[in-house]
Amino acid sequence: MANVLYFILNICEEKPKNPVLLFLSFVMQFIERTIPNNYWITVLMVCIFVFLAFLRYLFPNNFNQWIFNSTGGCSSLKKEKNQGVFLGLLVVFQTIVFSLFAYLLFKQIHPDINNNEWFFAQLFIAIIVFLGLKWIIEKLIGIVFSVEQVISSYQIQKNYLRGFLAVFLFIGAVLLYFLDTSISNLWLIIALTGIGLYLLFTVFGYKSYKSLILDNFFYFILYLCALEISPYLILYKLLV
Repeated sequence: MANVLYFILNICEEKPKNPVLLFLSFVMQFIERTIPNNYWITVLMVCIFVFLAFLRYLFPNNFNQWIFNSTGGCSSLKKEKNQGVFLGLLVVFQTIVFSLFAYLLFKQIHPDINNNEWFFAQLFIAIIVFLGLKWIIEKLIGIVFSVEQVISSYQIQKNYLRGFLAVFLFIGAVLLYFLDTSISNLWLIIALTGIGLYLLFTVFGYKSYKSLILDNFFYFILYLCALEISPYLILYKLLV
């Protein structure tokens, strides 16, 4: 492919006055400069959008509950058909978006990364393992303290809220990426805004567990420190 491009460019250079060849020269130079750098990221963004549409088409009831009811606490959530499959696919969607946004953010902060697909794969593996281990530990806590139903509802709500955060970050990533901005602070502002909204909705969600939290306030603080704050700090240190 590269040989063909150079062949056409050489022809264009020999006859610079021909408008058609000048146009071909411009197009080929544009393709040569943009496709190697942007191709896989652009394709991934399109795939993410298609994947989201795929969820909406195959799981309309679960999708609508995620969009319209997930911020109202566990009392507004109800068991839907194929909910487990939908939640699993939603985690995949979140992981891809978080990995992509983190990759683009790190690329702005550290330009030496330079289109390293392997670094994106490392981010994806780290995030999916992190979420998986966190889910398992929370399940074990539910079994040990005989609050499996509460933990299950809480995990569903958190999954939905992370889905909202993923949508927000995806929209921000698409806009900033195609606007070709090099302002790393703008990426940080979007990331912090998304995380702030996620925390705000999470706090509102805790109202569903108000009595349980008040009766076990010490264990709740211990849970926050051990499973809601420390793991994210550890993940940040590992990635940075």
